[in-house]
Amino acid sequence: MQNYQKTILCGIGAILIVVLFAHYLIGNPVTGLMLLKWGKVTKGHIVQTDQDYEHNESGSHASYSVQYEYNIDGQYFKKRYIRSGKLKPTLESLEKPYPVEIEYFPKYPAISRLKGNGAQSFIEWFFREFCLGLFVYGLFLIPGIFLINDGWKDKKREEVKRI
Repeated sequence: MQNYQKTILCGIGAILIVVLFAHYLIGNPVTGLMLLKWGKVTKGHIVQTDQDYEHNESGSHASYSVQYEYNIDGQYFKKRYIRSGKLKPTLESLEKPYPVEIEYFPKYPAISRLKGNGAQSFIEWFFREFCLGLFVYGLFLIPGIFLINDGWKDKKREEVKRI
């Protein structure tokens, strides 16, 4: 394998890693828009919660997960929601299912969130999810794009040397 091929493959690999990382970090902004624009509300229950504290030299960090269930036209859905911060005191020692409202997308009810989470207006969605997403993708895609560009230039130089 020649140097330019390695450079191009590294650039493609960097882009793939960035896309996966950014998708994990900020999620898919399209689902937030779908729920904002076409979302319906149904009743559901929080059935399990978990609180995690991490202590290290830079301080402590709390995160929590909430598992909720809901039913749409006989279809049963169970989803997990993970966030940083602390659980509400009412959810810390959950002994029985806690009633909540769930926002879901009617055409694909598996797309859902707890009501009140995520953007509540188009302006908030645009700045918090779309613009932030573009910024994160743009910031981290640049190294991959430069690697592919450098590899392509190296390939052209090698072709010129052969002639």
